[in-house]
Amino acid sequence: MKDARRAAANALLNMERGAYANLALKDELPQVPSEHRGFCSALVYTALEKQIYLDWVIQKFTSGPVKPAARIVLRLGLCQALFMGVPEAAAVNESVRLIKAMGKPALSGFVNGVLRAALREKDALSPPSGKDAASLSVRTGTPEWIAKTFLDRFGPELAEAILTSPGEQGSIRVNTLKADVDTVRQQLGFPTTCGRFVPEVLRYNAAAGDLTGSVLFQKGLIALQSEASALVCKVADPKPGQTVLDACAAPGGKTAALAAIAGNQAEITAWDVHPHRVELIKATCARLGVRVRAEVKDASAFDPALEGRFDVVLVDAPCSGLGVAGKPDLKLKKRKEDVEALSKVQLAILSACARYVKSGGTLVYSTCTISQPENEGVTDAFLAAHDGFCPGDLSPFFPEDFDRQRLVNGRVQLLPPVDGVNGFYLARMHRR
Repeated sequence: MKDARRAAANALLNMERGAYANLALKDELPQVPSEHRGFCSALVYTALEKQIYLDWVIQKFTSGPVKPAARIVLRLGLCQALFMGVPEAAAVNESVRLIKAMGKPALSGFVNGVLRAALREKDALSPPSGKDAASLSVRTGTPEWIAKTFLDRFGPELAEAILTSPGEQGSIRVNTLKADVDTVRQQLGFPTTCGRFVPEVLRYNAAAGDLTGSVLFQKGLIALQSEASALVCKVADPKPGQTVLDACAAPGGKTAALAAIAGNQAEITAWDVHPHRVELIKATCARLGVRVRAEVKDASAFDPALEGRFDVVLVDAPCSGLGVAGKPDLKLKKRKEDVEALSKVQLAILSACARYVKSGGTLVYSTCTISQPENEGVTDAFLAAHDGFCPGDLSPFFPEDFDRQRLVNGRVQLLPPVDGVNGFYLARMHRR
């Protein structure tokens, strides 16, 4: 396993320099025997998920600054002993070997001492139980500024529930252009439940594995899509014969869902600013049998030739992603300044794309985040500056038992522990 631990340490060091987890791992895994690659990946992602807690533990047993290489090795050692079932003695010994293999033998005594001291005092390793932002940050593995934002908005109980919710762990959308829900459920071979908001979405235990290799996926009978994402398309409500714009469309999941809702009888245009991502849209739609015009285009730059052309415009804006679990390295990289910058980009995209909506047409704005500046802040600013638009009615798109008070002003923030779906925001507006 030593190659796996060394590769994990190298990957984490590269992430400290700004690399993304998936790319850092991709560079390191070829050096690891195939039978140990699963352990290496699990070690990296567990260390990232628990990083804030692990650093809290390290701080309790050190004084002064800790060298970057030593911090990485300490995180990995604690991670193995506390969360991955590796015997404590093995975790300590392998960590000492690792720091030496990384060319830092002078730090081996420090690593050995800190790990042994921490693992001896298990009672001191319980996360802090306070209701303040710092304690919530350690318990949930969330940067403190995010913990404070959620704490101020939702209170301690709901904030912690949101920050620890796994979200949607297994969701697929049945492609009703090619199959019906009952047939797909029978062919999957494992239990599923129909979505509360979108019955064409099937929820299942993620332990069923990756479905992209299945015949159902390859034949285009299913798409990997969360229920919250599919609900955005349901709220857009495209009709046969209408012109539809999906302004920030890659990789094409919502584009295909829009087409299915309209029976593949709408004229759909899909944009992305990056050519390689437009190719993803084309590939997704081709597999699912969807007719679409996919183009490379910057949605924030207004095109006068398209003014008033579309019946439905969907702006699923790039966002901070604070509503979706997973990718812990992205959460750790987030800064408050990033959110403020994103909200300006989002408003620019929404304002430009709104001009493409016909009189009487529909504009839908959505994000996969729980962030007032990116959500309510953007739609409030947009409506204040565009009196030609008004909030729409979301009630027809939600089940009868859904709290109607949450649907005021044509918008709703979905919360994982409350709604059982990923944390999405959506707003439906109409052009007068």
